[in-house]
Amino acid sequence: MSENNTAQPLISILVRTHARGRLLRCALETVRAQTVKEGYEVVVVEDGKATSEDVVQEFAPYFPLHYEATGTHVGRSAAGNRAARLAKGDYLCFFDDDDALLPQYIETWQALLREHPQERLFFAASTELCGHYEADGVTWVTQSRKAYPVQGATRVDVACNNIVPIQAVLFAKSLFEEYGGLDEQMDVFEDWDLWMRYASVQQPVTCGVVTSEFKTPEDPVVRAQRRQAFEAGKTHFFEKAQNYSLHTSMGEIADHVWYVDARQNYLREHAQEFRDAAYAVAGSASWRCTGPLRAFGRWLVRAGSFLSGARVEVLEQDPARMRSIDEYAAFAQTARVTRRKNHAV
Repeated sequence: MSENNTAQPLISILVRTHARGRLLRCALETVRAQTVKEGYEVVVVEDGKATSEDVVQEFAPYFPLHYEATGTHVGRSAAGNRAARLAKGDYLCFFDDDDALLPQYIETWQALLREHPQERLFFAASTELCGHYEADGVTWVTQSRKAYPVQGATRVDVACNNIVPIQAVLFAKSLFEEYGGLDEQMDVFEDWDLWMRYASVQQPVTCGVVTSEFKTPEDPVVRAQRRQAFEAGKTHFFEKAQNYSLHTSMGEIADHVWYVDARQNYLREHAQEFRDAAYAVAGSASWRCTGPLRAFGRWLVRAGSFLSGARVEVLEQDPARMRSIDEYAAFAQTARVTRRKNHAV
């Protein structure tokens, strides 16, 4: 590990971008807002023509920067690998231009490296923001959030599920040099494939601190297209995974079971919070007073559905009258499915 952070930054943040200068500026602003100001560099590789160099240079006074454009379109995996080869750091992390690093991102990695100087693979918690961009293409509107906790996750968990997004992983450059980078032939699951490859030889060190946010579209058409791409790419992904042998232990499998149970308990706790909130709202005077208005609204939905010929489902259940958390969880799942159906109409 480098002792001179100025000559050789400890951590290299690898940014992949493609003709999205305004989003890139927002992403780099989250790097500038880090609580620590030393011990890292930023490597930006633009996939295609050099359209964002001026944006990158705006941040040159704040942290060490290297920018390169590939000239022609090579794909995001090739751009990421190019950034890794250019990096001077001993540890690397990917950061896409539409994601955001929270202020303690680098500070958390540095603390983990001090605690575990011999380890080569680290996972941190993150948050998924599901929503859409406003017309300006920059302002993000979040409709829902989903936590990605990784505390206690093991290599078995990495094999079973894609549990960690690309920006929430720190890995030693030696892993990249020994086991390769992102598969440039893969359009989906390229990050999961990389974490499987590294986790097959290195147990990850996990951290419960939320250090980043990543965005996913709420648009049902876009989500359906993404699912189709995942289905098309999963055969090749699983064929590759057959080559990653994993020598494990009973203890590691037990840890995996504990991790799954912990995630289920986490989800149940949040379901309980929502149920308690529903009871509180249902007990309020405003909820009782607006009961006739809600009934009239459901009638209007049915009338509009009948007149237009569109098939729209209306939920009749009142969550405030549900007596068990399992009943509420089932209602929440039904509501999600119904919302998707109605959006698709």
